[in-house]
Amino acid sequence: MKLVIDASVAMGWLVAMDGVLDVSSLLTEQNELIAPDLIFPEVSNAVWRLVHGGYLSREQGSVIVKQLANTIDKILPCAPLAEAATAISLELKHPAYDCFYLALAARDLAPMVTVDKRLLNKLLGTSYEALAVHPGDLMA
Repeated sequence: MKLVIDASVAMGWLVAMDGVLDVSSLLTEQNELIAPDLIFPEVSNAVWRLVHGGYLSREQGSVIVKQLANTIDKILPCAPLAEAATAISLELKHPAYDCFYLALAARDLAPMVTVDKRLLNKLLGTSYEALAVHPGDLMA
């Protein structure tokens, strides 16, 4: 199954922390994991926060960023998604970063997997609701 993976899910398998959902079961040969190239700055920023918060060492942070490229099957450029992502962002009144993943999900007809409950709640009752799924729903 083709799945659009956002940074929250990528961090879930790259960083083992208490309270973080284990999403490693998504890493199977049956799943083709895709993401916009925006995932790299987002994961790098999350690593920066964790290192400066004392949750990870610099070395662990470097390993995580290196591993990211090896876990996503296909990285796609953001530029072709920008117009759709901006439109979705304006419609939902939600930060554009998340909407790039939604735009990719809509374009490639693949569910976007996210643990971002704020985004999932914002999508309820909209035409985008069917585009996003919590990983727990896929692993059940």
